Amino acid sequence: MDRQESDFDALFKPKNVAVVGASNTFGKIGGATLAAILSGEYRGEIYPVNPNENEVLGLKTCPNITSIPGDIDLVVITVPAATALEVLKECEKKGVKACIMITAGFKEVGGEGEKMQNEISEIGRRSGIKIVGPNCMGVYSASSNLIAIMSPVNPNKGNIAMVSQSGTLGMVLMDTISKTGAGFTKFVSSGNEAVLKLEDYLEYYREDPEAEVVVAFIEGVREGKRFVKIARELTKRKPLIAIKAGKTKAGGEAAHSHTSSIAGSIQVFRSVAKQTGITLAENSDELVDYATAFSKSPLPKGRRVGILSGAGGWAVLSADACEEHGLKVPELPADVVNRINELAPSYWSHRNPIDLVSSLDINLFKFCGEILFEENVVDALLYAYIAYDFSSSFDSLAKISSFSEEEIDMFKKGSRWFMENLAESASSINEKYGKPVFFVTRDSEVYNVLRSSRVPVFGSPIRAVKCIAKMVEYREYLERNMKAEK
Repeated sequence: MDRQESDFDALFKPKNVAVVGASNTFGKIGGATLAAILSGEYRGEIYPVNPNENEVLGLKTCPNITSIPGDIDLVVITVPAATALEVLKECEKKGVKACIMITAGFKEVGGEGEKMQNEISEIGRRSGIKIVGPNCMGVYSASSNLIAIMSPVNPNKGNIAMVSQSGTLGMVLMDTISKTGAGFTKFVSSGNEAVLKLEDYLEYYREDPEAEVVVAFIEGVREGKRFVKIARELTKRKPLIAIKAGKTKAGGEAAHSHTSSIAGSIQVFRSVAKQTGITLAENSDELVDYATAFSKSPLPKGRRVGILSGAGGWAVLSADACEEHGLKVPELPADVVNRINELAPSYWSHRNPIDLVSSLDINLFKFCGEILFEENVVDALLYAYIAYDFSSSFDSLAKISSFSEEEIDMFKKGSRWFMENLAESASSINEKYGKPVFFVTRDSEVYNVLRSSRVPVFGSPIRAVKCIAKMVEYREYLERNMKAEK
């Protein structure tokens, strides 16, 4: 671990960064990348490298790598391919520890580009420089405030470490996951993987204490046996959530032209995922959901789910989804029913799902959720409430002259108060019992309230239930492994 930490510190925790091709023009890759580093308030020294400018974005420039005083941890290369290769040779002479080669035009284009990439691989092999790319978007590291990325991005900080063989899609996924309230400790766009490969990042994340959840967008696996070994070791310690692209002939061909990846059989990959405990997403939406759930919520200890609702149809869909995905919706013990009877209206469902039929009693919702955990009836709780965002619904009431603005405003504030407090009740139950609580709604206020909590929010019961099922499967995988090792 000590050796691996020192190997990768220059990449994820650099003391200084040089940007070759830095520009005052934001439309150029070197300008956008330097701007991203500055916007992230990176904590180390920054050296723009441009022989044709005296100053770039307010920083004094250096004409080349060798003119920079002292040791250099990280160099970001944004100049064209042929020049980039010469810069890399300069880095080798200077003793640079790590490079991010954003530049494209290598193996993915074939011919001379492939020859140049082979030379990059050789430089990496003999020098020990940690080389990301080429043909990548860059690297993010929360602990260093480092956004060495060619596109504007401001990810939420958190416990997810991600590697993506697609730069653009990786950025989209990072942004989408951040909007759920989950966040990132590290992100790497691995590009053509001339030197550092998918397996290297996974191996590093396996040991990284800041990475509690690992996410991977995979177009192709270059080192199959090593991948299986690392994945199996990684999932013993933390979840690995992956999506495998290039499942079809057309997708595989696109992957090869994109980053020169060999896509491989999806059937084989699914089998490997099952054997090694990888949580496999079938599409990008599932990847976002799984990453959010695993990042924010503790794992359920079993398959029993309690459903708490104020709408019968939503409760039914939730129960259906649980059964379809192998989860249990247990009956309520008689003493639990009797205790709820003391507070709930007579027309409540008297069973799980607990349908409180449009009740607006926050304390009743909280009581029902707490008693399910107190009496050990369930392993996870699913709040399934408003199926739509009705925050703007009251605007249409203004057209009815009988209603005053004060009345409409009172209803708006009342609905806001209820949804905010319902969301807070879900969060407080999670904090009190340390057990998974999920919220299903399309109300924007709930998203806002629960964004910084450990309660994931989903727009449909099916999405939430899939996450619970995947988390249960992962826990059961861990338990099987523990028994096998005894």
